[in-house]
Amino acid sequence: MKSSLPLLVTLLFGCFLQAKELPEQANFHLYIAAGQSNMAGFAETLARDTEPHARIWLTRPDQEREGNWSGWKAETLVSPNDIGSMYGIGPWLSFAETMAAQDPDVTIGIINVAVGGTTLAQWMKGGDMTELALPVIRRAMEDGTLKGMIWHQGEAGTGIEGGDYARLFQEMIGYYRSTLGKPNLPIVAGTIGRMGVGGEVNEAVHRVAERDLQVRAAVSAHRTLKDVVHYDNESQRILGSRYADAMLTLQGRARPLTIRGPRQVNATAYQYLSAEYEVEGGDGSLPQWSHVGQLPRGIYQVGGWLSGILSATTGEYPFTMIVSQSGAREEMAATIEVRPAKFPLRLQPLLDYTATPSGRLENNHYLYASSSASVLMTYNLPSSISIGKATLSIYVDSVPDDAATLTLALAELPESLSQESGGVEVRRIIKPVETVRSGTWVEWDVTDLVKAIAPIENAIAFAIAAPDLPRHKSVMISSQRSDHPPILTLTP
Repeated sequence: MKSSLPLLVTLLFGCFLQAKELPEQANFHLYIAAGQSNMAGFAETLARDTEPHARIWLTRPDQEREGNWSGWKAETLVSPNDIGSMYGIGPWLSFAETMAAQDPDVTIGIINVAVGGTTLAQWMKGGDMTELALPVIRRAMEDGTLKGMIWHQGEAGTGIEGGDYARLFQEMIGYYRSTLGKPNLPIVAGTIGRMGVGGEVNEAVHRVAERDLQVRAAVSAHRTLKDVVHYDNESQRILGSRYADAMLTLQGRARPLTIRGPRQVNATAYQYLSAEYEVEGGDGSLPQWSHVGQLPRGIYQVGGWLSGILSATTGEYPFTMIVSQSGAREEMAATIEVRPAKFPLRLQPLLDYTATPSGRLENNHYLYASSSASVLMTYNLPSSISIGKATLSIYVDSVPDDAATLTLALAELPESLSQESGGVEVRRIIKPVETVRSGTWVEWDVTDLVKAIAPIENAIAFAIAAPDLPRHKSVMISSQRSDHPPILTLTP
């Protein structure tokens, strides 16, 4: 990612206005938010993000003003006009909400100096981001009491060839503590996605946290990227809560470990089930999940998620979710109730992937069909009903050059759906659908195929390609993780 000019912060957010009288300095707790675009805010703004909060204030740099000082923005930190915008929401918001909830007499001030695309070198002594940020931080400290820093950076690396991230990060921390007169300033650093240098950066962050008793890591694992770099809104909120838990632990006032999630999960046979359990409190480190009790057939636990395609077996399934973290342990009793299926059956895919030319299967919010890559979707088939009609429906999110042709095929089930597939083996081509367009549903009648497969196999696989497109272009199809999952509808 290219480094964004700090001036963009001014252009995008404008001038801040101090809407009311400043809180008392001792009760105005300030936190620096620094790093790259995930900290600056690159998640979609939702209506809940615009709700006023009387005890959270925000400031960002303004290079066109003396000392880069734009003043404080109070209460409504994100304008309702920004709903749907892809710039503005980072972990700093839920971090501030969580910190404010711990003490009703305290107002939280976020000094957000983060800028997308910046390297670690830019935040060190003499770096352009440090020169931008320090005057703002010092000016803010005239109004309140600096209590800590939250940091999310690493996708752009160190900016120094062969630079050791752990050593350079420790140097940066030391410089900020020294120049701000806060030798024990608590600092929470978030880990990043493991693409590119992610693994190296995350290991470095943990090494620094092991050496420095006033540094902790807020772990971003098991959160959702809306692209290869940036976290979605819900993930930013959860990550911000982990920042707060790590900060509270450093400050000696950690929240008790608790589980948040549904105690009663209602589900329907043959349908896709997904239930998420999350940690509240603790120390911000990665929680370890397990369960006791029998889950319905087809449902699996991965981390704090229960998901899968249910079998036909109905009834109640009591179980206990268990989470442990740094020696602490918490349990939650819950029940899954599986009800009989209703017809027509609308089945979501058991799994859906983009099968790349290299043979690797990739899973994301969107699937890509082209002349060289296929969309692979697998569905569990019920064996206990008589199928009268079967229809496969997919949502086409975008098409290059306004229109394209999609071809559907019956495919062999790959031996492995998590590693290398070895390509997609086609068993039978189904009539192509021509001139598909963006933002539309496409349907195929697959009755004959399903009737033929259901009596002998418990699953069916479809492959979709766009054979007429140039190699570098593709049709983007919504996956089971989107709002428009591909559906196989069965009518008895």
